[in-house]
Amino acid sequence: MSQELKPLARGDTLIVEFTLDAPWTPEHFTGGIFFTVRGSLPPSTVLDDDDVLGQCSTLGDDPGIEFTGQDGVATIDADVTRFWPSRPLYWEFRGVVAETGFVARLKWGMLPIESALTRSPVHINARHLD
Repeated sequence: MSQELKPLARGDTLIVEFTLDAPWTPEHFTGGIFFTVRGSLPPSTVLDDDDVLGQCSTLGDDPGIEFTGQDGVATIDADVTRFWPSRPLYWEFRGVVAETGFVARLKWGMLPIESALTRSPVHINARHLD
């Protein structure tokens, strides 16, 4: 299901709440569920490529995706998002069934990124810097 997320200010923590659609449950994805943000649409269904700007998953000791039943929360820290360009990015959730290698594209869409700073000209009067 495609959707556009609310704009994120670069340098803010990205928190995305979502619900897995039936018939999927977190237990189906023994190879993990991944939330990936890219600068452009991926050429194919891959879990890792050169265009990944940020990614979190249900795997590891400190997972970036956590579930309560069908409801999940994905988090990408501000120290990652602060380097993202100020333009629309592409995101997706994918689940991997490790036993078969099947990759399910669960949700995807656009994520507008806004500059965290309002840039305005700075005027300095150099005549009084003696």
